[in-house]
Amino acid sequence: MEPKSFTILKGGHFGGFQGKGFEIASTTAVKWFEKYLQHVEVPVLEVTAA
Repeated sequence: MEPKSFTILKGGHFGGFQGKGFEIASTTAVKWFEKYLQHVEVPVLEVTAA
């Protein structure tokens, strides 16, 4: 489904979880979330004690 985004990071399997790779991956993700999910209404989940 759309919208999609694709970013290629240099490095190995864990490259997106540390250092410069993490900075790029997390910034890219936040920008996508802000652009496409900022105006989405999400129902509130109420949690009650048992």
